[in-house]
Order: sequence, then C-alpha cells, then structure tokens
Amino acid sequence: MKKTAPIDFEKQFEKYLVRWIKKNLDENDSDIAEKVERLTPELYLKWADKPAAWLNGKSPNAYFRDIKDAERLIGMLKDYVFEGIPVPNALLNRIVDMKEKTRPLLKRILTDGTDKKKMDVLKIEAIALLTEAGGDQPYELYIRWIADAAQPSDLTEAAAEVLANADQSIKDRLMKALENAKTAYAADCFLDILTNFPDDPKIVEYALDKFLSTAGRAFYASCLGKLGDNSVLPYLNAALKDPDIGYYDYTAVKYAVEELGGEVDVERDFTGDPDYEAMKKMEE
Repeated sequence: MKKTAPIDFEKQFEKYLVRWIKKNLDENDSDIAEKVERLTPELYLKWADKPAAWLNGKSPNAYFRDIKDAERLIGMLKDYVFEGIPVPNALLNRIVDMKEKTRPLLKRILTDGTDKKKMDVLKIEAIALLTEAGGDQPYELYIRWIADAAQPSDLTEAAAEVLANADQSIKDRLMKALENAKTAYAADCFLDILTNFPDDPKIVEYALDKFLSTAGRAFYASCLGKLGDNSVLPYLNAALKDPDIGYYDYTAVKYAVEELGGEVDVERDFTGDPDYEAMKKMEE
C-alpha cells in the first residue's frame, strides 16, 4: 500500500495568502509586493491558529498540539524531509515543546549511519531542534564530524555553528581537536570556531604561526582580527608591506589591523592583480 504524502502546510498557507490579498489589497497598488512581504509573518501566525476545513476544523497549531506521541512527531519530521516537503513550523514547535520526550529521539537521528543526502538534511533539522530545546548538546559528536571531514558540508557547517555558540566549557575540547586535526579543513574549522573564545594566548599563537607560515594569509588574518590581541599588529603591518602580497590577502590583513585598533598608512597599487581587476570590473 502506497504511503500517503504529508500535508503540505506551506502550500495551504500560500492559497490562504492569495485569497487574503484578493480580498484585502488593491492588486494594482505599486507597493503591493512590499505590503505583502511586511504583512506575511503576522498573517502566518493568524493562519496557524485559524480552524481549517482541510484539517477537519482544527487549526495547524492544534493539529500538531493534539499529537502526544513523540515517536509519531519524529516520524512525521522524517516524512517531510524525505518527501522534500517544507517542514511545518507547527510541527517543529511541537517537537520542541515535547523536548523531554523528543530530545533522545533527535539524538538518535544524529547517530544514524545511513549514507544518503536526505539523511544529512534530517540531521541538520535535528541539530536545530536540539539547540532550540536546550539542555545537554552532543558536542563530542559534532567535533568528531568536523575532525573526520576533509572538506566542508552543510552538516559540518551546522555543527560548527552550534560549537561556535557554546560556552567556555567546550574550549579545551576544541583546542585538543585543533591540535589533533588530520585535515586542513578540520584544522581551519576548529580555529574559526575558537575565534569565538578570545583572550587565550594559545589560540592567538596558533593563528599567528599559521599566518606567518602559510601562503594564503587572508583566513588567518581574519582570525587574528577576531581574537582581539593587538600584540600581533607588528606582524600584520609587516605583511601589508610585503611586495609579494596579493590584493585578496592585503584586504583581509588591512581589515584585521583596523579591527585591532591599528591604522593602515600603506597604500598599494594592485593594478594587474586578478582579484583586484575582478573587483574593479564588478564595481563598473
């Protein structure tokens, strides 16, 4: 027996919105697009609490609020993701509301080893829901994902964002992960996360060493700027005068100097530099 597709709540809202516009706005109004954009969030909230015939008289919010089974809610989340249908806000809110029962199920999703793209989409949804629900977060799992990655993905970037917003208690684990990183991507990702934990000489020392020893200096310059330690200014200023520096790296170093309270008095001519010429072309 073929499984019934989940209800497309977004499509139902679009139908409601079209009807509302026809009833309440002048379609010849030159500002109609701006008005609709401004009013849509408020209209969505009202619609979510409005009883609907297509839900047997329940509102979207009530439809999901009446579901008490956490397993069913997570099953519905999976169905929406795997069918490629937008996940209703009301379902996401209900999962968070039932966090004591849904949190273990969301963590189970994160440890699922199924290798398919839609599983990553589901995991990203689970990350967002766990973050909103609060409580203990699976930081070690997020760190392991990044440590095992050779290149960025939507999943590792979602994990990195959560780690970047964690409290100081995770800093030592991130520093250890940085020191043991086996790929350039993992090392740079951990360093980028650690720039959210300034005032640590070890992080500054690592970023400065990479800045001084790596050909492409833009990323490490931006890290030094975020870390806020102006003792690195002499090294950044020296880089600005390097005859071999390219426009892209120069710009990043310049921003870092200014971010640290320094002044840039070095004017360089980058005529002929590919990045500079491309930037000029975009501005024309």
